Amino acid sequence: MKKIQYFVVSFFLYVILMPVVFASENIEIQSIELDSKSINTVINAEPTFNGLEMNFDLSFNTWR
Repeated sequence: MKKIQYFVVSFFLYVILMPVVFASENIEIQSIELDSKSINTVINAEPTFNGLEMNFDLSFNTWR
């Protein structure tokens, strides 16, 4: 019974305290640049963006 009470209280706290953000009108992507990459990462094409959507064409390999 205590587990159910804990779950119900946790769920309601999560719903009440969950932040709601409406900032998409104020956000703009101006450029995308590579910060760093591992040796197992291959960049197949340069990243592109349209509005707030970013597209990456990457491959990850594991050599052992």
